[in-house]
Amino acid sequence: MKWIGHPLPRFEDQRLLTGRGRYTDDFRIEHAAHAIMLRSPHAHARIIAIDAAAARALPGVLAVLTAQDYLADGHQPIHHVPNPADAIEYARPSFGLHGGIFHDTTMLPLAHERARFVGEPVACIIAATASLARDAAELVDVTYEPLPAVTDAAAAIAPGAPQLWDGIPGNLCVDEGFGDAADIDARLAASHHVEHRRFVNQRIVNAQMEPRAVVGWVDEQTGHTTLRSSSQGVVRQRGLLAQTLGIPLDQVRVITGDVGGGFGPRSFLESEAVLVCWAARRLGRPVRSRGDRSECFLTDFQARDLITDATLGFDIDGRITAMRVALTGNAGAHTVALVPLSNGYRLVSTVYHVPAAHVHVRAALTNTPSTVAFRGAGRPEATFAIERLLDLAAPHLGLDAAEIRRRNIVAHRAMPYRNVMGLTYDCGDFATNMQRALALADWDGFPARRTAAAARGRCRGIAIGNYVESPVGAPRERVEITILDDVVEVIAGTQSTGQGHETSFAQVVADWLGVHPAQVRLLTGDTTRVSAGGGTHSDRSMRLAGTLLVEASQTILTDARARAAQALDCPADTIRIDDGRFAAPGRNTALSIFDLARLAPAHRMTAAADFTGRIPAFPTGSAVCELEVDPDTGAVQIIRYSSVDDAGQPINPLIVEGQTCGGIVQGAGQALCEAMRWDAESGQVLAGSFMDYAMPRADMFPGFDLEMTEDPTTLNPLRVKGGGEAGIVPVLATVIGAIANALAGHGVEHVEMPATPENVWRAIQAARTP
Repeated sequence: MKWIGHPLPRFEDQRLLTGRGRYTDDFRIEHAAHAIMLRSPHAHARIIAIDAAAARALPGVLAVLTAQDYLADGHQPIHHVPNPADAIEYARPSFGLHGGIFHDTTMLPLAHERARFVGEPVACIIAATASLARDAAELVDVTYEPLPAVTDAAAAIAPGAPQLWDGIPGNLCVDEGFGDAADIDARLAASHHVEHRRFVNQRIVNAQMEPRAVVGWVDEQTGHTTLRSSSQGVVRQRGLLAQTLGIPLDQVRVITGDVGGGFGPRSFLESEAVLVCWAARRLGRPVRSRGDRSECFLTDFQARDLITDATLGFDIDGRITAMRVALTGNAGAHTVALVPLSNGYRLVSTVYHVPAAHVHVRAALTNTPSTVAFRGAGRPEATFAIERLLDLAAPHLGLDAAEIRRRNIVAHRAMPYRNVMGLTYDCGDFATNMQRALALADWDGFPARRTAAAARGRCRGIAIGNYVESPVGAPRERVEITILDDVVEVIAGTQSTGQGHETSFAQVVADWLGVHPAQVRLLTGDTTRVSAGGGTHSDRSMRLAGTLLVEASQTILTDARARAAQALDCPADTIRIDDGRFAAPGRNTALSIFDLARLAPAHRMTAAADFTGRIPAFPTGSAVCELEVDPDTGAVQIIRYSSVDDAGQPINPLIVEGQTCGGIVQGAGQALCEAMRWDAESGQVLAGSFMDYAMPRADMFPGFDLEMTEDPTTLNPLRVKGGGEAGIVPVLATVIGAIANALAGHGVEHVEMPATPENVWRAIQAARTP
């Protein structure tokens, strides 16, 4: 049976849905102490003194640790390597090589001399119980000198703004341009129509189901340090932890079990992970820490927070002449990951032919938690900008939303196509994707539905959004396959956080080796077995690890064929392989892959495959959102959502469809309701819990009309492109575009995110005001 392409129910679901999943906080270790972080109440303040005498005197308190203790022990800041590898030339960084500015702040796990955001850990209190540690934290007396704070990126780079770091003037950690600015000015000046708009992608939190939890301990016999945490890849965590604490790499072990959601931010080493391991080494006993949801709102790595100033020029026929984009990202208080900016500038043109462009990239340091890569990481923001500009320009050019896109979309015959920022799309039938989405959504029947909605007092709108992704991610991956007595063991450097790797990886190996997927066992998440690998993010897992699974399986098959030839006493080139069984001509004896493993030394066959580099892929598609707005209240209800997605060959269509649905809902959450806010003057958090931070709910959505398609790529043997982020990329554009379309009769051109009922109502009222 062919397993690739089969909608096999996920193996892991039985375990997870019956309560047998094992997450970090489920792990128990004897004599573990509990760590609680004392966090800064100020967005920006000098730390004058820390008096922990009363806390240390409390019975059961084991230690109160500060940044001074950490530095005195000889430890280092966390070097997150925020400047990402270039999307094309992975050996060079994205920023700082073209005459631009790049600054890395690094990050100590505890604030030293200055606290730079509300919730930054100032002291680590370790006690016999968590409640005792909380009591002790209240006894620590910290003397602060409050300083002016700034939480908005545009305000942070304005003249006279409070400065977060010495040596980083103007709070600019990135300032670099790409393209010929003078040429773009001239092209725009000569254009028939120019459309300009500022778009704001608001800050959102990573509200994964499983809150942060970490456990650190030292093996009494070996002296090796172990961290157990919910991460998106143990190899990166291990390397950073070893570097930070000054421990030889071979004396550090990192374990990740089941993970309740990742979405990008869990790729990066958290301060708490360093602190529990440091404390465990100091105290000689295990230390654990679990963040409650309010702590996660305050201090987890966050996402988006990007200002895009975008300009498109058009000729008289509605074709794009030039594009100018200024990206201003909010990096937060520390530089952790600038991936959204590096992805975003490369993909400003998305699926459209833009003859020339200039992109100015800036990143500002602010008194907020750091932003990092989050599902889509720059691609939803880029898609949002160009799709909204097309919607806004169309009426001025006498075109409808579909026609302006048809005139500018890159034709299939142009493949391979090099976009204006240097990415080369190897394939993608963008125009056909759009036509199929329009048909799936019954675009032509919309006017009748709009009329019917108007009779009910509702404003109905529709919008289309086309997208292409450019997933990159960590360039290193490794897999190992071992054929044992009755099972195929696979070791990979990826890490499932809900993607179904136990099932989809097994399907690939089963197809190549002729076994049942249930006979394949995937091992990840433990550096005692996983020696290398980049973790799971940026649609990289099946693209890289899947490619290596094929390579290692081919090595196994070559070995198995030779062993079969020896066992059956015939030339290797005469061996037939049929449904996983090896047979010789004219013989009625056939051997399975497991039979051949038993004939091998140590009764096993093993193969490894390792890769460092880029395997490009460009998932693409088109989506249509149809919704209704109550003009009296501003309430929005999505009525229909249609999406055609080319994720390449789907290894498991059931999983790909689930990923697409999740991405749609997650993106719609940002479009309609999610927003992390701070008081502009004090920097205090205004959305510190689910009471103040609205999440999308099931009753906000209809069933989705989804269709998969494929314009095959030849860049990897499985023809995969990636399905983990496809759903989220066009959603911002389609939802906000549909709201604007619904309210066009009220004079509304655009609505800022999140399009809450209040914000939509205010947009209607503002449009009515002369």
